[in-house]
Amino acid sequence: MKRKLLTLLASVPMFTACSANSGNFSTDSEDVRLRKKFRGIYGLVLRIDATSPKHGVIISNDTGRVIDTPSILAPKGGGSLAYTDNSMPVPKAIRATWRVGKFEQKAGGGGWVGGTIIGDYTVPVAERIPDSILDYIRENGGTLRLKVRLMDDGVLIGWDVERRIHKGSWCIKSSGETCFQIEYFIPGGDLLETKY
Repeated sequence: MKRKLLTLLASVPMFTACSANSGNFSTDSEDVRLRKKFRGIYGLVLRIDATSPKHGVIISNDTGRVIDTPSILAPKGGGSLAYTDNSMPVPKAIRATWRVGKFEQKAGGGGWVGGTIIGDYTVPVAERIPDSILDYIRENGGTLRLKVRLMDDGVLIGWDVERRIHKGSWCIKSSGETCFQIEYFIPGGDLLETKY
């Protein structure tokens, strides 16, 4: 009896921690549905570029969290970032703004101030990702890659699966090399290319 009581008392902090952490999640029915949709998906690779030079770019998620703030974004000049969020691995929406004129970095970072905003677009993301691509990742591994391309008149969203593939038994690992390569599968959305 004493052992059972000690076990019960020892588990109380664990239950308290779980309930404290679960309080960070929204109970909104749409948020609950999307968390269920993305269960088992932990973060993503975010690829951002533009069809023509864009200056003073701020890309943020639906909650206003800043994702990236390149001073200039151009064709083939974008980069890849890792993106994770404690509440959901994929943003419900992405907002992208860019500007012209004289602008400077906001005090403390987190974006740009000044100039004139000439592009301001918000596009849905999470609801567009098909369940089939998420099921593929759960079954075969890999990482969801989200592609964001700024256009003069909007924002394109695409996705695919990024996987590390072994080059084969013929591969001999040497100094500074690996026997793995990155490959992309199942492109979808507005951007169907897998290579940049």
